[in-house]
Amino acid sequence: PNPALTEFFWQMIEVALLCDATRVASLSFGNTAFRFAMPWLDAPIIENVDTGEQNVRDHHSHTHAGTRDTVGLFMAWYAQRIADFITRLGTIQPDGSRLLDSTTVLLVSEYGSGGPHTNTGCASFVFGNAGGQLACGRHLALEDDATRTHGLMVGLAEATGVVGVDQF
Repeated sequence: PNPALTEFFWQMIEVALLCDATRVASLSFGNTAFRFAMPWLDAPIIENVDTGEQNVRDHHSHTHAGTRDTVGLFMAWYAQRIADFITRLGTIQPDGSRLLDSTTVLLVSEYGSGGPHTNTGCASFVFGNAGGQLACGRHLALEDDATRTHGLMVGLAEATGVVGVDQF
C-alpha cells in the first residue's frame, strides 16, 4: 500500500458515508499473500524465506520468516490507519451526531497465523453500534470455527436492517 493513497481511500469512504452516498464500503490492504513492499517501515531484509524468496523485506515474507517484532511493524501500520479512521468516524459533526453511532465497521484478518496460513484463531473486531442496534464496550470470545464467523456477519447484516440473510 501507498500511505497517501491508503489515506485517500479511507477519506473517500468517510465522505461517502457522511453524504449517505453509500451504506456499505469495503477496503482491503491487498489480496492473499500479496508482497507489499513498505520501505517507509524500514523492515529488515530477510535472506531466505521458506516460500523461495531471497533478500526481501515485504510483509508476506516477514509473516513466514520474520520475527514477532518485524511482523508487528507491518501490523502496527495497518492498525494505525484503521484507528485513525475509527477516530474520525467518532468526531462530533456540526449537528451533534457522530457517524460512528450510526455505522458499523467490521475488521477481520484472513489468517489466524501468517506463516502456515491457518484459518483458525482469526480475530474480528466490530466498531460502532449500528444506530443503537449493537451493545458497545464488550469483548466476546467466540468459539473458533467458521459457524461463529458466519453468525457474526449474519448478525451484523440484521443489525443494519438487511433481512432474509441466513448465511454467508
